[in-house]
Amino acid sequence: MHAARPVAPHPTELISKLCALGDRGDDLWLCPIPEGHAHALRIVKIETDDAAAPLLLWVAAMIEDLGVLRRADALMVCSRQGSDFVRFEGLIAIESITGDQAVGLRCTAPERMLGGDGRQSARIPLGGEFFARAQVTTLEHDRPVAADVGNLSLGGCLLEIDVQPALLWRIGQPLAEIIIVGPHDQRVSASGEIRHIQIMNDRPAVQVGVSFARLEFSQRRQLGRMLSDMERGLALRRGSGGRMLADCAQFTEFTGRPTDAGERPRPVALPMVGALGAVAANLGKLAIALRNDRPAPIEAVATDARTICRLLAEDRQALLYALCCLGEYPLLLQHSIAVAGRLADLVGDTLAAEPTHIVLAALVHDLGRAVVAGRRLTEAHLFGEHQGGPAQPHVSALLRVLGPRLPIAIDVRQNVIERINERLDGSGYPAGYDASALAPLSRAASVVDAIDMLTRANSQRDALPPLSAYRQLYEASARYDRQWVTRYVQRQGPLPVGTLVRYSGGFLAWIMALDGSGQPTRLRLVRNLSGGQRPVDEIVDKRHIAQLGELERTVPARQYGLRPY
Repeated sequence: MHAARPVAPHPTELISKLCALGDRGDDLWLCPIPEGHAHALRIVKIETDDAAAPLLLWVAAMIEDLGVLRRADALMVCSRQGSDFVRFEGLIAIESITGDQAVGLRCTAPERMLGGDGRQSARIPLGGEFFARAQVTTLEHDRPVAADVGNLSLGGCLLEIDVQPALLWRIGQPLAEIIIVGPHDQRVSASGEIRHIQIMNDRPAVQVGVSFARLEFSQRRQLGRMLSDMERGLALRRGSGGRMLADCAQFTEFTGRPTDAGERPRPVALPMVGALGAVAANLGKLAIALRNDRPAPIEAVATDARTICRLLAEDRQALLYALCCLGEYPLLLQHSIAVAGRLADLVGDTLAAEPTHIVLAALVHDLGRAVVAGRRLTEAHLFGEHQGGPAQPHVSALLRVLGPRLPIAIDVRQNVIERINERLDGSGYPAGYDASALAPLSRAASVVDAIDMLTRANSQRDALPPLSAYRQLYEASARYDRQWVTRYVQRQGPLPVGTLVRYSGGFLAWIMALDGSGQPTRLRLVRNLSGGQRPVDEIVDKRHIAQLGELERTVPARQYGLRPY
């Protein structure tokens, strides 16, 4: 990218230019200097007057969110669409104002405007049979993320990535390294920044616009050669260009998506696992949209809530097992879907609330964590409360950005989203309600939520065995409703579906179904410890389970690196 060009018109002209960008609908963000985009707030309205601080910038935030901006030495306003970039720098915050729908910050006029060179070169469209791939690393020492390249120019690229890694990304986030792999294994490496994120409605993916940081001469030369080769290759594909294309035979080899040598074939999905995978993808898209202040696809997740209710009615135990088979998705999504399915199973028709409303509320109840997380959404944002860490304001954040759009009854929203983390003794959050304010649905939800957290492994600890988690909640009757704990144990059993167990014959197996007394009737055998830890992949029913010997104990899945699918 060419270096920014400083422009120094009169302050009133700068204000006019800034207002013009807002009037035409450009995305405008207010950021502190030098922290930059990590603390960016979207500007929803610009007002002007003739005062010493002529700009009043209304932002989509709460008054406490303005702390970093008020403390900054100076501010800048950034535009992320239209030209390649435009920045107005040198604004000084004078005072904050609280409005009905937003908060305002009164500022001085900007001192300067910085503009970029626009596209800098033609964007080469890629796709179909003509692919380029990318490996993207957000921070040093992170695992790279694979992406398809949708288009490429000297200024940046458009990437398409799966929903799972995109959940960790945010507009304005720097990228430590982007490696573009082009035709004939050409490679170019650069750093960059995420400029925009677009949810794909027709597939479980998102498109991410990336601008390259200032390129060194050698990088620009490598990228320029790659772009030239791509242009000639595209002309060859389209049957144009004449004799000039005789030297581009390398493109005849570049006709399909390269296969990473480390990729393993995906296992065949069990019944219902594919359906829940689609739920996870839609829920991930919703989290990404909320995290990046984009239109929220809540309608798709509402449809998913109805799907979970239908699957529960069709085959309860198959659904319970499928809930354990989402290990490839982020913990936030695994937890949310598991709580939704098990809460619907626990309450059944014992409460007056609409089941699909309960499931939808449970699906989104923790997505506020994606909103309040900074550049990175980590396990700490999900497991922090259970490790003694401070509770984050994720509940109020979710209600602020999504609450009015949720198609659920008010009492369900209150009892699941707002009060799932409350406790009978008043020790919960966010409001510290005690038993007198907690309805049966909120008590049931808190039990399901806590058991799932305790029995789910994370980077800090192994999962608790189910009986240990049951005992912990049962003995904490001052915090958790003992009646709902008892009902949960009765519904799920002491060895619930999805538990890894060991038999005396040396086999490790996942429980897939139980009889009325809680004994396994269907297993997925995954390891034969008597045969030199030989991997196995076989489903057996009750007729063959007796041949495995006695059921000895539960086994931590992490100890053997096993998953239930």
